[in-house]
Amino acid sequence: MLLLRPPGPARVDSAAPRGEALAACRDLVAGLPAELDGAARREVEPDDGTTAAWGDPAIVLRCGAAPPDPVTVQCVAVDGVDWAFLRRGEDAGEGHAGGHTGHGADAAGPAPFGFAFRTYGRDPVVEVVVPPEHAPEAEVLVPLAGHVAPVPRTGIECVGPSGG
Repeated sequence: MLLLRPPGPARVDSAAPRGEALAACRDLVAGLPAELDGAARREVEPDDGTTAAWGDPAIVLRCGAAPPDPVTVQCVAVDGVDWAFLRRGEDAGEGHAGGHTGHGADAAGPAPFGFAFRTYGRDPVVEVVVPPEHAPEAEVLVPLAGHVAPVPRTGIECVGPSGG
């Protein structure tokens, strides 16, 4: 029987939240599920308590990210949590909501395809980067919504056909 060695820690970039946001992020990340989209949670590096990863290639969650641009990104409500999102890849540029680069999901640059999602109207902002191997990528937002819902609202909501 061949045993596969589990992947090492997922390399991620922390959003480096501070103060109340740091405490809120650590509480959120500590309560996240052990499995997401059939993938086991894995260690992250560096581990400051504000990031989480599942699977290989990794689905990466970062808390304390920059807010998404309210004008140029699409937004969808999932179980009471609004998410801004962009397709990532060569057909859509980098596809980073809010212009952040280098969150890393086991790589130095953006995934060739997939989606980056950021909460909209919540502080601190939660970002989830989903590689295409976990398509349809938006489905990971459903089990995460209950964990993200307690993050304080700012009063801003999605508008348009999918939200608000």
